[in-house]
Amino acid sequence: MANLRSVLRTLLMLLVALTIAADLSAAVAQQRVGADSTRADSALVRQQADRDAIHADSTHSKNPAYRWKTWKDLSRAIAIRALDGPADILEKAEIVEDRRDDLLLEQEILQVQLNESKHRHQSLEIQLEVLEDLAEVKRGGDFELQQRLHNLRENIRKNERGIQGFAASLKEMEKELKRLADLVKEYKARAEDLQRYEEKDR
Repeated sequence: MANLRSVLRTLLMLLVALTIAADLSAAVAQQRVGADSTRADSALVRQQADRDAIHADSTHSKNPAYRWKTWKDLSRAIAIRALDGPADILEKAEIVEDRRDDLLLEQEILQVQLNESKHRHQSLEIQLEVLEDLAEVKRGGDFELQQRLHNLRENIRKNERGIQGFAASLKEMEKELKRLADLVKEYKARAEDLQRYEEKDR
């Protein structure tokens, strides 16, 4: 009877794991279909190639969670110079706004991948519990089962690092988005002040 309960429990947990996997696939597909621009779609496609790498430790240049930090530095392009007029400053404000738009798109992509990693974590945890129960029934199991348990635990650890990386990157990105928004306001205010000064001086 105890063995029958164990088998039924195992079958139930496998069914839950399959359900989570199906929900995850549907959620990701909906996110992609719901994108309202070709630019967003193409960015999501680019991220697909990086999906397997997000669980590995890496430098910013190789970790897709931090890819936005490798984008071209705008400091020189947006620096206000002594002879810049109102139009020049507003043009530089537009550059900052374009960068902010790019970051907002990247934020959406990273959030999708963070959610996916969390769903994957739930599925892996269920699979681990099922295999551990199986190993207990088989009194440790054979080498193949032990190897599967080892690989699964390693995948869980890698996936956890991926989740932590996405969460940290999104937190840093929020600060950068606020900085850029404040910079746009500052530039527009400076352009207005300079324009009023020039009109007054005429």
